[in-house]
Amino acid sequence: MGSQESPLRIAIIGAGPVGLALASTLVMNKSSTHCITLYEATAELREVGAGITISGRTFAIARAIGLEDAFLGMDQYKDDPQDEVEYTYRKSDEPVGHPLGKASFGHAMFFHRAQFRDSLASHVATFDQVELKLGKRLQNVERVGEENHLSFADGTSAVADVVIGADGFKSPMRHAMLRIAAEDLKQPSLNELAPAVFSGQWVYRATYPVNRLRETWQKFAGTDAGEHRVFKERLLLYSGEKNHIGAYLIANRTLVNIGTFLSDVSRAGKVMPENEHVQAAVDISHIKKSFNDWEPEARALIEAMNEASLWAINVVQSLPFFAHDRIAVLGDAAHAMTPHLGNGVNQGIEDAYVLGRVLNAPGVNRSTVHLALQAYSKSRLPRAQAVAAASMDMGRLMDWQYTFPGENNFNTDKTRQVGAIMEIINWVPKGDTEDEVKVALDTFATTASL
Repeated sequence: MGSQESPLRIAIIGAGPVGLALASTLVMNKSSTHCITLYEATAELREVGAGITISGRTFAIARAIGLEDAFLGMDQYKDDPQDEVEYTYRKSDEPVGHPLGKASFGHAMFFHRAQFRDSLASHVATFDQVELKLGKRLQNVERVGEENHLSFADGTSAVADVVIGADGFKSPMRHAMLRIAAEDLKQPSLNELAPAVFSGQWVYRATYPVNRLRETWQKFAGTDAGEHRVFKERLLLYSGEKNHIGAYLIANRTLVNIGTFLSDVSRAGKVMPENEHVQAAVDISHIKKSFNDWEPEARALIEAMNEASLWAINVVQSLPFFAHDRIAVLGDAAHAMTPHLGNGVNQGIEDAYVLGRVLNAPGVNRSTVHLALQAYSKSRLPRAQAVAAASMDMGRLMDWQYTFPGENNFNTDKTRQVGAIMEIINWVPKGDTEDEVKVALDTFATTASL
């Protein structure tokens, strides 16, 4: 920014991990003078969910923004994060299960979600140029000249030069961006992309103490069976027709984190009623019964659950852009995806890093900031949407509900299924986010000079 310019007023809607990562990136440049305000809808910072997987690409970002030690301290394995993590894949919907293969998940770390968010929040709190405002549920965004006017449910308002939506899959900011773009571009059909839609899968999520699994495992396998596989291998997948289970340890290996997935393609692509998005403490007796014929390893994981929350897995429709004028979206607001690659948070943090870096670029000011947002969109959209598509394919493959291109029926050939899964798992961790930063910076430099 030139010395004659007053600081850019940047409003970040949503103080989850992605919004906090963006704020962290914006302040990593000591010469940055942006005025940054984080608006969080809840009255206190809290995180819904349990475990998250952090990729090597994301750990490299953590190192760049000064969070390497914090991340290493949270990783339950305390191993070098450059270790390759293997993904163990089994066919389990029969009394005797069998291995289908293993693949490298790349460099990965496993955290408790709340612990992860707290670490980011503590880091951001050390910078005076970032202000966090709680209890600010966004109601509306209106463009007035070159400013964005924000109104909140508590009756307050704010003005910003740039507004960034890191506000989750429901994202009022995505709705606002598409509404304004539809008016500017005279493309009313853009508004049809605003609602998130059902992916065709539900997930029962639970965490419970590891000792409970040890007791249940002895019940199913006997006292001489040794430890359950989850204590020996980092990331497990038990697959069957229309169902699969993912499990790994979190919270310094004191808790089992489990997701039990069920396919329901009859409602895929539809907008779900609000009361079906998340249902807390649901009855799981019928779920336990539905896994009665599965191998003991899988049954023990399910039987050890006392309660679970039921989530409709919603996804954001493919957007043509992640930014318009002086508004941008990132993370789930831009590309909410299925969790089958454990990559939703990772993609959001990659978004945040690229966007923060380009907003810190020389020459970004009120006259050019829209070009910086466009450069971010051009850089990040292809990979984020490719990972989202791969994650959708991964879920269908794991539930044996995948149709290969050019074919009409689900394919149950194990060799082809496993090959497709391994190809996806091996592709996603590849590359370096710095390459996308370079694309964004080069794009901005070119367009700003015209």
